Amino acid sequence: ALPHYGSEHCAKLCYGKGPFLLESSSTLADEFLTCLGFLDNQHNSDFNEALDVFCGGKMNFRGLRTLGWGDPSTLDERSKRAWLHCVLMTTKHSGDWNVAPGDDLI
Repeated sequence: ALPHYGSEHCAKLCYGKGPFLLESSSTLADEFLTCLGFLDNQHNSDFNEALDVFCGGKMNFRGLRTLGWGDPSTLDERSKRAWLHCVLMTTKHSGDWNVAPGDDLI
């Protein structure tokens, strides 16, 4: 990817689906994780697991840590959705998040 895209960061941007906007709503957390490929109706239908994988990604983890947001793994599902909604609504982050890793081995 490096010779073709110039850097790992640029390659990740090209492999992603591109920028998108979502409206603040009660379904924002689910829509966001679905757009990035962490949540779907096939192999990744568990919201808790999808959020754990999202938070565990290197770039996502760093971004959350920089914002001062703690680990949501001990929260109940409703609180996790509210937590992610708050993360997404902050103006202190660029909104540059990693997409989900592939399910090639499933």
